[in-house]
Amino acid sequence: MAPEVPLPTADERRTALEVVRTHPAREALGALVFDAVRRQAEGRTLYGGRAFVEALLAEHGLRREQTATPLGDVAEMLESGPKDGRGWALLAALAVVGLDRALDGSDSAERDASIVRFAHHCDWLELATPLVPSAFVDELLAPDAVRRLVRAWTQGVLETADESDGPHTLARNAARLARLAASRSTAAQDALDEVAATAQSPANAALARALGGRDAARSESFVGRPGRAPPTGWRRVVSWASGWTLLRAVGRLLGWLTGLRRDARVAIEGRRIRWTTRVSWLGRTVRESTRVLEPDAVRLVSCERRWPLSHAVIGALGLCAGVLVGGLLAADAVRTGETWLLVAAAAWVAGGALLDVLLDTRRLRSRARASVELVLSDASRLRLDGLADEQAARLHAALLSISRHAR
Repeated sequence: MAPEVPLPTADERRTALEVVRTHPAREALGALVFDAVRRQAEGRTLYGGRAFVEALLAEHGLRREQTATPLGDVAEMLESGPKDGRGWALLAALAVVGLDRALDGSDSAERDASIVRFAHHCDWLELATPLVPSAFVDELLAPDAVRRLVRAWTQGVLETADESDGPHTLARNAARLARLAASRSTAAQDALDEVAATAQSPANAALARALGGRDAARSESFVGRPGRAPPTGWRRVVSWASGWTLLRAVGRLLGWLTGLRRDARVAIEGRRIRWTTRVSWLGRTVRESTRVLEPDAVRLVSCERRWPLSHAVIGALGLCAGVLVGGLLAADAVRTGETWLLVAAAAWVAGGALLDVLLDTRRLRSRARASVELVLSDASRLRLDGLADEQAARLHAALLSISRHAR
């Protein structure tokens, strides 16, 4: 076989996954490939050959014509190695199917032992060959088996006290943490958080945090007001024309005057988002609700910044007043020939322009109030208003990082 072949791409993995899910002999081929890969990993060599494959076929009761797939013949791939990334992805996916079948029907102790062996096999296969079985664990392995495998990957990382074991241990731990970070399972995120918080090795803890894991002290919270995005286009015109915008503003003012308060807290906990809203009246909580969002629930993240409008309005009115009064004085000066009227007209125009410039400059230098909005996979929206500009930038960056990781 040829380990020099590049790793399968995401498209090639998706193609292989579709073939494996629909193949009528997936379980038999999975058992065959799992047996072959297991022996190769234990021998630390990707050996093949016709005699080796013929013996495996006979042991599993398969014939050559049963090993054909749309991506190539599995028996030929085991003999001489896949010719492209799709073939390597197919073998990796079938190996996970074989593991799932081997675990089915065994007791808890046997499952744990098989899972630990497979975890060690992945260490060698994914560091030394193009086979990446962990890429198919979430899709093809039962949830209980995924949790056990995550635990097996995590245990070795947590038990490493320092880097004295050499580069092999560093590479193994880095590969295991990368597998946890690539997984979409809750168990993998919890394990990554655990390593970030409790790993004895500073290198492992730092890498876990860099890959998205957080301990409790590193979780970050943002407090603001729950909001709704203002209408746009024709909806905005209708809202203003009908008076609905004004009624809502009056309702908010009355609620504030009577002691009604609404606030929201967004906590970034690893790759999860905890969104909590609270309604209180006169300091007493009336209603509280919490949503925990997984990374793949976020479709879009946007940030909106607003500067004070009063400065711009006052400045514009001052400029208009200066031009209007100055124009009238200038007209009187032309009619009467009075010089002081020209001076006064110039003073009014210059004063209005200076006031506009000063207030506009102050507006731009003042702190912007920002909002961050999430569009979720079910098309619903969550919006946090009343954030300082720096807070909004940090929250926006954190949410973008989470949503990009999910993709």
